[in-house]
Amino acid sequence: MNIQDAAHRIGHEYPGGAVALAHRMGINQTVFNSKLNPNNTTHHLTLAEAQRMQLLTGRTDVLEAMASELGFVVIHRPGTADGCDIPSATRRSMVEFGEWMREVDAALSDGRVTPNEVRAIERELVQMIGQAQSLTACLSGMTGASK
Repeated sequence: MNIQDAAHRIGHEYPGGAVALAHRMGINQTVFNSKLNPNNTTHHLTLAEAQRMQLLTGRTDVLEAMASELGFVVIHRPGTADGCDIPSATRRSMVEFGEWMREVDAALSDGRVTPNEVRAIERELVQMIGQAQSLTACLSGMTGASK
């Protein structure tokens, strides 16, 4: 998905549609609809508007589409957490690692790797990294608690 399609999807899937989101953003609804239209060549969503739209909706479709087009992935960075259950967070990290390796093993089982298998491996890798970051956030929370 490209960034124009991602912005269009966010705007039109928002509860109340693009009209309601335009109102929340303080943008004229006709202008906003034009900005969301991937076929419109005269009105464009600014970077600040795209960021605000994602903050207001809690969706990161534009960010993820941009990252994908540039060859990157988006991984949510958890904040530090006090009082985490370190053994549980460690186990969840290991489970995610196992699920990633299971996808790798399944892809290699027939001696060839398909594009869909690579996408599944990448999804598991992102989940594994996210869980490892959660564990790191728990550990980071312990440094604050010891001060």
